[in-house]
Amino acid sequence: MMLRLRPYKACDAAAIVSWSEDEAAFRRWSADRFPAYPITAEDLNQHYDAMDGSDSFFEFTVFDDSGPLGHLIMRFTDDEKTTLRFGFVIVDPRKRGQGYGREMMNLAVRYAFDFLKVKRITLGVFENNLPAYRCYQAAGFRETPDCGTTWYTIGTENWKCIEMIQTKEQGLFRRKNVHGRMIHRLGLTGILALISYASAVVFSPLAYPGYNWMTQAVSDLSAEVAPSRHLWNQLASPYNICSVVCATCTALFVSQKRISTRLFRVGICLFMAMNWVSAVGYGMFPLTAGGKEIASFQEIMHMVVTAAVVLLSVASLVCLIIVGCTEKATRGIGLWAAVALVLMMVGSIGTGILPPQYFGIAERFSVFAAVGFNAVLGMYLFHGFKGMSTDKAAVSEKTNR
Repeated sequence: MMLRLRPYKACDAAAIVSWSEDEAAFRRWSADRFPAYPITAEDLNQHYDAMDGSDSFFEFTVFDDSGPLGHLIMRFTDDEKTTLRFGFVIVDPRKRGQGYGREMMNLAVRYAFDFLKVKRITLGVFENNLPAYRCYQAAGFRETPDCGTTWYTIGTENWKCIEMIQTKEQGLFRRKNVHGRMIHRLGLTGILALISYASAVVFSPLAYPGYNWMTQAVSDLSAEVAPSRHLWNQLASPYNICSVVCATCTALFVSQKRISTRLFRVGICLFMAMNWVSAVGYGMFPLTAGGKEIASFQEIMHMVVTAAVVLLSVASLVCLIIVGCTEKATRGIGLWAAVALVLMMVGSIGTGILPPQYFGIAERFSVFAAVGFNAVLGMYLFHGFKGMSTDKAAVSEKTNR
């Protein structure tokens, strides 16, 4: 959903007053601000006209491509204009239960903190308005325990009003957490990449008559003239995207959070570079045909890309192994890196010393080493590299700047 916030217009009133489906809903929205129910669009406009010209009172309408769907007011409650109060919060009943209310509140909160530069936002919600209360909670508001209890006489009943607040610090912390959770979840793309690649390796030979996985390379399945190329592209398309996304998000996360040492972050960034070189290089220079002499420019470039991928992989894994040997917190990743490096070496050496009829077996140790390690990093990212400390020297250097 793409919601936008704009100043209230008089023509919005007709829609807004229609959103209160009965008197109870109307009072939960406006409390005792209007003496009678129902009200007309003119009544609402007259109510707002009384505040016309004030620099402490703002009315807003929230809309999308279909038109207005939400409304609220904002008003300063102190002379210093550091405390802002939300009121008259309402959403088109046809849009409720779909996340529009929460997104509208998030939009209003960002406007208040980023544009109006307030330090805190308050609001009140009736105890009997549980959906609104939960919406405000989802937008980062919390109850104010020391504010006392306010009661409103609505008809013949007394309604309790719950005071809620969100400070600027809470808002910033919440936004960082939301961003962090999104980055963490993208770690699952490493698992998706592994599943996609494994599926391509296992099922693409079904479209390649005579293919022998024990003797032929995995790259033969995606060669330009290979009968399995179309199936390979279908099955491996998630891998091509997810492997780069996972490695890139991991590198961004450890760099931003200054995880472990500089050498650790260099190792992660080298692994990210390897994934980019692999995705772009093999996409630009696929093998023309499998199982023949390397002669054309395209085939030579394919081998150059392969060499670059191997060198970046080895350099990355060696960095991580070294850090794993010197830091207890990164020992787990160091062990996984060692396993991946051993598998690469087994594959590389095996393809050279084993008889040709076992070439495919040895080669698969190498190709799955990098894909598997990417999935491992993805799981570490998913858990936020839990237990790994930040590089205090790097953080101190950044702070001093």
